[in-house]
Amino acid sequence: MDPLFAMIGFFIGAILMAISLFYFKGSWFVKCGIVAFYLFFATSVYSGFDHLKGWPAQGPPTSGNLISAYIIKNTAIYIWIKEDVVTVSWWVYTNKDSGRLYVLAYTKELSEKLTEAQYKMSQGYVVRFGVEEESTTSNGQQTPGPAGTNYNIEMLAPDQVMTK
Repeated sequence: MDPLFAMIGFFIGAILMAISLFYFKGSWFVKCGIVAFYLFFATSVYSGFDHLKGWPAQGPPTSGNLISAYIIKNTAIYIWIKEDVVTVSWWVYTNKDSGRLYVLAYTKELSEKLTEAQYKMSQGYVVRFGVEEESTTSNGQQTPGPAGTNYNIEMLAPDQVMTK
């Protein structure tokens, strides 16, 4: 469902509520307060709607455990990550036990890394996904890159993750 339709529905509800409040016997301040609260609630729901549904998050992913990856060759890469730290606006619902979906631009290198990561995950490995601020060239020099373009994928064996 498109969040715009939900917002239109909330505004239609606000209009119907305003009409019904017109016939309500009471203070106009109370009536205006009820309508204002309803519009605030509708705007808050609209702002956090993407986060409720788990739709692709805005911006680059942060570090966390890779849950799954879906690769569409030469088009896009969809990754699902359980993030380490989630800092979002106060009106956005977050569930720390679930992951977030991100859409990345397709690159052959990232596709190969994620294909290997999925194979390792099927063998019990934990795959850590992170974003690097700089990349290293083949001769070892650090070259700055735009944030969100260089990804670090670390595969941890089960014995490295489990504490004794």
